[in-house]
Amino acid sequence: MYLVVTSVMYGVNRVIDADFAPASFEIGALDASYATIIGGLIVVLVGLFRVLAGRVDIARAAALATYDAAVKQHATEVERVEVDSIVHDSVLASLLAADRALTPKSEALAVMMARVAIEQLEGVGAPMTNEDEVTGLAELIERLRAAASMLGEPFSVTVEGASGRVLPVTVANAVYWATVQAMVNSVEHAGSAVARSLSIEGTVSGGVCVIVGDDGVGFCPEQVAEERLGLKVSIVERVAAVGGRSTVISRPGEGAVIRIEWSPEHGS
Repeated sequence: MYLVVTSVMYGVNRVIDADFAPASFEIGALDASYATIIGGLIVVLVGLFRVLAGRVDIARAAALATYDAAVKQHATEVERVEVDSIVHDSVLASLLAADRALTPKSEALAVMMARVAIEQLEGVGAPMTNEDEVTGLAELIERLRAAASMLGEPFSVTVEGASGRVLPVTVANAVYWATVQAMVNSVEHAGSAVARSLSIEGTVSGGVCVIVGDDGVGFCPEQVAEERLGLKVSIVERVAAVGGRSTVISRPGEGAVIRIEWSPEHGS
């Protein structure tokens, strides 16, 4: 309406300026038509931009909603893995180890697992760790050495490339607990008179690689029951939650090797 009224007024003004000369009516009509055409183009462009802006807003809102749902789903999955790990590592495994503690070595293992359980349960209500907080790889190594010494079975520990390396605290904790669970599994299931090893290496990319191995009875990873959470949840899913990767290599009668890896380019 504004466009039409303005164009008509412009045409009338042209006629009035020409003192109502006979040719002024034709000039006024043409000028009014030109004004209508130019104004119409402007109106069309403004309308088009408004429509496109509205579509962009709708797409942005949909993307934000999808992202919000994905973040919530990821947080729920991480929490589920953490809770499952705590339930398995801290409660069931400790109680089962205590129930089967019939020898000094098994008693020492049960004591160690109880201490681990207490540490984990005490950290359940603690504030969340800042993702930017880092810790030294050397500190992680000392923690793993201490854990290995408490298991009642000897582990030969080798370290390489640890000097000056740092890791995010969340990654260090995940690698620590996954490695402890791997060592506990070895002590519990690999058998007696078994050579066990723990290898910790700082990688060139700034990550870490931990290998827990033994030459015990071994097992078939594909045949592990779903309800056995020690391997699936406490190791594989726990490491995957921080962007790492776990590899299990084992065959019946040929021992077992669990490889835990994390690197910045995969974990970021």
